[in-house]
Amino acid sequence: MQLVENFPERTYRSMIIPIMQEDKRAGEATRKGFYLYDDKGKARPDPELKKYIEKARSVSSVAIDPKFSKLSEKDIVEMIFFSVVNEAYQVFAEGIAIKVVDLDVLSLSWGRNHVLGGLYRIQIIGGMVKAVWRIFQALCLLG
Repeated sequence: MQLVENFPERTYRSMIIPIMQEDKRAGEATRKGFYLYDDKGKARPDPELKKYIEKARSVSSVAIDPKFSKLSEKDIVEMIFFSVVNEAYQVFAEGIAIKVVDLDVLSLSWGRNHVLGGLYRIQIIGGMVKAVWRIFQALCLLG
């Protein structure tokens, strides 16, 4: 929540969480959230989630842009990943992180494979050229 309050120009405040909280959907604690959880805590997709997404869109007056329906699952994951990498570099540029390696330490805490490294290492290994090319492709697709 601090991110939304401190950087409103860089965030989108979705209504899905408050709407789900109204229905006591708090994740594993209530065995319902974005997923349904069994007695052992194993998650499975919740078919009712779609109604919460639609309600959040309705409350926020957000419509689905037809351009986004063309995106593959891989495109969506990459677009999310690129925005995370971009935000990490903004944190570095603004002096919030002192060394670029701090970004790796943070991203490793998200459960990433420690052998592969964090955001910075993956960006170097994966190559900036590929990242720029994928961003260009996404921009062309979205117009």
